[in-house]
Amino acid sequence: MIPRRWHGLFILFVLATSFVLFLRSGNSELPVDLIAVTNAPPVSDFELNSLDGDLVRLSQLKGRVVLINFWATWCPPCREEMPSLQNAAIYFDDENFNVLAINVGETNEQVRVFADEFGLTSDLTLLLDHDSRVFEQLDSRVLPTSLIVDRSGHLRYRAIGPRQFDSESILQLIENLLNAS
Repeated sequence: MIPRRWHGLFILFVLATSFVLFLRSGNSELPVDLIAVTNAPPVSDFELNSLDGDLVRLSQLKGRVVLINFWATWCPPCREEMPSLQNAAIYFDDENFNVLAINVGETNEQVRVFADEFGLTSDLTLLLDHDSRVFEQLDSRVLPTSLIVDRSGHLRYRAIGPRQFDSESILQLIENLLNAS
């Protein structure tokens, strides 16, 4: 049984998943397009605990390009894109780029089992948003949702639904943000 406060999110997830599956039928590649955010608003600061128990604040990462990804273990599109998130983090292997993979609403144990199953490494920072506070704070409504924040802490790109983050076009976009002054 789904808790009452999750009904809306569950309905949106089902609709989004159905739409993505409809668009992707017969296609084995995840999309590589991102939505540019034209007014580039600053991203609200937040703090969450990592799976390892460390407290991580977005403001601590100012000066870096940050890819924020909201996901859940039960979300098939989230599961599908997770290896590409790790690959992007490994590709840059740079102190100026971070991937914050924020799990929404699940227990530490569920996330730990998922991380072990997928062989996730410390290249990804796994954060826990148990009460969905940050998910809602950053105006996210569908899993997966991803945000790319520039070095000055402004939202530059958004993706609703899964993406192939290790694609040449997305890696180039991140490279451009890393090279911007």
